[in-house]
Amino acid sequence: MNRTQRTRIAAAVALCATMAVSACGSNNSNGASNAPSASQPSDSASPSAAAATSSSSPSASPALEEVTLNWYYPQPSAQADQAAIEEAFNKITLEKLNAKVNLHPIDFGDYEQKMNTIFAAGASDVDLVWTSNWSFVYSKNAEKGAFLSLGGLLDQYGKDIKASMPDFVWTDVTLDGNIYAVPSYQVAAKRAGLVVQKRFADKYNLDVSSIKKLADFEPFFEELKKNEPDIVPFAINNNFMISELYGIVQSGSYAYYKDDPSLKLFTIYESPEYKDHIELDRRWYEKGYLNKDAATIKDRATLIGTGNAAASIDVTMKPGGEAEAKKQFGGNDVIFVPLTEAEFTGVQPTMNAVSRTSANPDRAMMLLNLINTDSELYNLISFGIEGKHYTKIGDNTIRLIEGSGYSPLTNWVFGNIMNGFLLEGRPADTFEQTKALNESAKVRATFGFNPLLDDVKTEVAGVKAVEEQYIRMLAVGVVAPDKVLPEFISKLKKAGSDKILAEEQKQLDEWLKTSKK
Repeated sequence: MNRTQRTRIAAAVALCATMAVSACGSNNSNGASNAPSASQPSDSASPSAAAATSSSSPSASPALEEVTLNWYYPQPSAQADQAAIEEAFNKITLEKLNAKVNLHPIDFGDYEQKMNTIFAAGASDVDLVWTSNWSFVYSKNAEKGAFLSLGGLLDQYGKDIKASMPDFVWTDVTLDGNIYAVPSYQVAAKRAGLVVQKRFADKYNLDVSSIKKLADFEPFFEELKKNEPDIVPFAINNNFMISELYGIVQSGSYAYYKDDPSLKLFTIYESPEYKDHIELDRRWYEKGYLNKDAATIKDRATLIGTGNAAASIDVTMKPGGEAEAKKQFGGNDVIFVPLTEAEFTGVQPTMNAVSRTSANPDRAMMLLNLINTDSELYNLISFGIEGKHYTKIGDNTIRLIEGSGYSPLTNWVFGNIMNGFLLEGRPADTFEQTKALNESAKVRATFGFNPLLDDVKTEVAGVKAVEEQYIRMLAVGVVAPDKVLPEFISKLKKAGSDKILAEEQKQLDEWLKTSKK
């Protein structure tokens, strides 16, 4: 599906959203009503009900009162110069917004759990919060009423953001007619595959052209295991399962085959592909190809950063990404080995939302507008201070200073990456390549479909609890699939997985009817 087809889908989804809002009597006034607490049962906790909106936000004033904002976001590891970055960040935000910003970076492995705890306790000091479709999940938290609807805030304080991103970006983040987060615009067309250290690929004559599926790496891993005793052939973490490698589209709890025009949904864990995958994991674990601590770690960045991992999974493979991956692999050159074709997967993997508890939602939106359009502020939080954390080696290219005290390598967390620097080694036209890829890649048949699961929230909670119990040990090969998988599936069904699937299928069928009109 090309850009023109995507535009038609976007129009259809927008029409669907408009009809849905009209049918609900349009409680969305593009303003900020008091949404219920995420821990509070209420009929208005879902985006389809009385959404948290923004009409009560104060109007912009030439003389803004000083306020303090709190921004929570993930990063791979603690940064020694975090305090210096925050101080420099606040010099800019106080001058331009009269806002002091307390930055709250949280380790990626702990982020979702900590944010769930903070919001369950009332999120009293949260103004901005990072969200995605894979951690601290956007749709689920919007349904709970955790985020404000941004309609009025975007129109009043975020016009620059709206103008800086294509229409399909906003279509992708719309839930039942409402926008609850601002995407960090980056590569939105992705390929999944492996990042491999070039020194090992060269030494053991890895024939990239012969690699068509994950299992094809086995002879390469065997050579590494035999000849490189200090090297982990394949570094993974405890949630390793990339459905795209098997021709499956997975979103939350539902999945479907890419080549199935009927879009019949199924539970990924009941598929033969999942069984094959965890059996492969088990075999590789027993042969010593995987890191032994995979079952307990949520983030493999530390191991990879030592340079002692020969390969790892990558689900983006963005243009010019080898330069960033080199830094992540301890400064060793890498190659990308894609296993899937480029597909437009949307912008939900990285976004920032305004908390429903924010005392200053207008200023929070002003900060989002600034971070997405002001290169100085964006580059500061993304790369640090010039001369201390990086050196400019071109008009828009930088070289990171080794051991500088600030190098999170998570520019995609904070805002639009097109406003930032390029890392050394990336082509000068990386951003142009990225935009072209986003607009030309194939689009999922379900692009724009976001099921609302409030009617089965009890089952969703039950299934999540079962997943937490089983997924990690199955994903890293520490248990025998033939014994544990049937038990896992049985408990999923008892928790209500079939009921959730039926609800998602019903909503998808209705969405397809509307989107095709």
